[in-house]
Amino acid sequence: MHPVAIRQAGKRQRGDAQASPRSLHPGAAGRPPGWVDRLDAGPDPVAFAINAIVLGTIAAVHATTDAPLGFGFLYLGPVAWVAWRWGWFAGVLWAVVAALLWLVAEPAGTPVVVVWNLAVQTAALLAAAFLVAGLRQERDAVRTLAGTDHQTGVHNPHAFRELVELERSRALRYDRPFTLAYMDVDGFRRINREWGHTAGDQALRMVATTIRENIRSMDSVARMGGDEFALLFPETGKGAAGVALHKIQSRLLQTSDDRSLSLGFTIGAVICVGAPESVDDLIQRAEALMYAAKEDGGSGIRTEVLDGNFGIEAILQRG
Repeated sequence: MHPVAIRQAGKRQRGDAQASPRSLHPGAAGRPPGWVDRLDAGPDPVAFAINAIVLGTIAAVHATTDAPLGFGFLYLGPVAWVAWRWGWFAGVLWAVVAALLWLVAEPAGTPVVVVWNLAVQTAALLAAAFLVAGLRQERDAVRTLAGTDHQTGVHNPHAFRELVELERSRALRYDRPFTLAYMDVDGFRRINREWGHTAGDQALRMVATTIRENIRSMDSVARMGGDEFALLFPETGKGAAGVALHKIQSRLLQTSDDRSLSLGFTIGAVICVGAPESVDDLIQRAEALMYAAKEDGGSGIRTEVLDGNFGIEAILQRG
C-alpha cells in the first residue's frame, strides 16, 4: 500500500518529552491473545458462593433422603466446575470438601464399609478434578497455539487483530488512548540471501525476543508476515508512545549490532486518542506510515495522532 494520501499527516511532531500515564491494563494484553479466560487473580466470590450453595444443597438432600438412592455422582458436578474454572489445585481441595460432605450425609455403616466408601468416593472425585483440569489445560494450550506465530512465538495476525479490537472497544467505552505501531526489519532479505533461511529465522526470533523484553506485560507484539511486526500499547498517548518506540528501536539496533547483523528498523505508529473506525483501517494507517518512513531513508519513526473525540481525556493526551 502506497502512503501518498497520508504523507503530509505523517510530518507531525514525532513525540514530546512528557509521557502520559501508562497504568495497568485490565485486559492484561500481555497474556496469550484473549484465549485464556481463567480468573488467575482468584475465584470470583459470587461464582464460588453459588457453587458452595449447590454443593451444600446436594449434601442436604442426600442427608434427608431415606430412600436407598445413589447420590455420589451428583457431587461430581461442583467439583468438575471448580477444576475447570480454577485448575487442579482448587479442584482437589473441592473434591476433599465434597467427599467429607458425602461422608456426613451418607448413612452410617460398619467402620470398614465407611472407610471403603469414603476412599472410593474421594478417588472418584479426585479423578474427576484432575481429568477436567487436564482437559482445560489442553484446550487452553490449543487455543494459545492457534494464536501464536510458530516461528517467533509471538502473536499471529488473527490473534493480534482480536487484541486490537478489544482495545478499540475499550477506547470507545472509556475514552482511553492507545497506540498501534507497525515495524519493518530493514536488511532482512540480505540475511536470507547471503546467510540462508536458517539465519533469517534466527534473526526474526531475535527481533521478537528483544521486543518482548522491552515492552510491558500489558503490551502486545505480533508477527504480521515476513519481516513485519506490529505492536499494541494500551494506555499510551503521544508522549509515552514516542518514548516507548524510540526505546524499542534503540534496543533492536543495539542487539543487531552486537550480532553483526546490520539490520535497521522502520516504524510507523498511530496514536489513538479516540477509537478508530475499524481495526483494519488502523493497521493500514500504521503500515502506510511505516512505508512513508522507509521512503525517507529507513530506520526512522513516523507517527500520526488519530483524534476521534474532543473530551477532556483527548485534550489531555493531545497536550
